[in-house]
Amino acid sequence: MGINSGAGHTDAAEALAAALSRVDYRHPAVPAVRETLLSLLPTGRLPEDLRVGVIRSGVPNAFAIGQKTLAVTEGLLQAASAEELAGVAGHELGHLAHGDGVALARIVFMYAPGSWAASLINWVAWVTGNVVARMGPAGWFMGAAIYYPWLLMARVLNFATTAVVMKNSRDAEYAADRYAAEVSETCRAGLVSFLEKLAAWEAQAGRRPGGLVAALLASHPPTAERIARLRGAA
Repeated sequence: MGINSGAGHTDAAEALAAALSRVDYRHPAVPAVRETLLSLLPTGRLPEDLRVGVIRSGVPNAFAIGQKTLAVTEGLLQAASAEELAGVAGHELGHLAHGDGVALARIVFMYAPGSWAASLINWVAWVTGNVVARMGPAGWFMGAAIYYPWLLMARVLNFATTAVVMKNSRDAEYAADRYAAEVSETCRAGLVSFLEKLAAWEAQAGRRPGGLVAALLASHPPTAERIARLRGAA
């Protein structure tokens, strides 16, 4: 196998994304995090070139960045047990193994023209409608007849574009959950336990499942559904 000539560009993009996310690779907690993962994940499941970093945020979360970086927040380290940390890490390792960061970026890039077209249609319709509306009362009705149908078309196009991207994001989340469940029983149980905590936090915050539109535009599947699927994988 030859050396991937694009590796340098990938590493540079990953380094930039990590810097923008304020990932601290020298955080005092990094050795403990790596040691926990080494002790709880099966041999060979933790890539040798994995970069582990910590983000100084009180919000419990974790991120897979690029192809080699696993970042956890200080909030996650405070809220999660060792097994839960392993479960969340297993999920993020699934994103890295599947190349989800790169794949989602490609999907967004592919569908970006749809969003641009929606914005352009909206702007052209607005300008045209306003010009025609200045022609008097009849012009106002003509302007409205021009603007609103095209506005509706722009909104539908933007909605469809966003829905496709979010569907891919939700599928990636389910796949990462399955990956964590396959890593080990400890990872599966730990991820279920942390998701149960997340569900409790959502309930405390008064978050309730939205309607169809909210579901179509959500980047993550419902927490309850993720828990059910993971339990079914036992």
